[in-house]
Amino acid sequence: MLVVESVAKYLPGLISGGIVYGDREAVDAVRTFARRTGQLLQGAALAYLSPADIRLARTRILTHVAAAAESAAHVDRTAWEVMEPDAYLLERAGLPSRLRTGSLLFPRPSDDSADCAAIVDRWVAATSDLDQPVRLQAGFGWPRTTTRSYGVDRLNQPDGPRYIRISVGAVDPTHAKQQALAPNTVSSWENHCP
Repeated sequence: MLVVESVAKYLPGLISGGIVYGDREAVDAVRTFARRTGQLLQGAALAYLSPADIRLARTRILTHVAAAAESAAHVDRTAWEVMEPDAYLLERAGLPSRLRTGSLLFPRPSDDSADCAAIVDRWVAATSDLDQPVRLQAGFGWPRTTTRSYGVDRLNQPDGPRYIRISVGAVDPTHAKQQALAPNTVSSWENHCP
């Protein structure tokens, strides 16, 4: 068995991560293939998958879905639109709406000139004193909530949309609510001033 958790960019957010999991034989084959083809996969990008991981996968996904739903419920909809990438494809596939986002939220500010990077920095700072703070991270976190910004800068396309990617960790509803409300209080994130 081999599981690739980096397909959230290409498929619905039910699978989110940046790691290849599998039984020992499959992971070793992927490592060999990566070396032979010049792929510079980090060692940490490949992990053995235990029977317990398989047994707990449903629980982990449902925990993420519940935490993300709680977070989404507290987004200030006057300042943010929560985008649903691939909504059309997901509807065609008949995937229930409660399972469409998995652990991922994609809020886009109503103000097109908003500096998402500055907003993320403020949000991370605003949650730093919480029991479970939000972390700035390009990858996806389990069990922590992680975030990063996308927008017009040297790392992203010059005409791309401005938005924030949030990977909601395996947090209980109280912590999910605290994390989600922090941006509203930093808010309207100081009118989106950099």
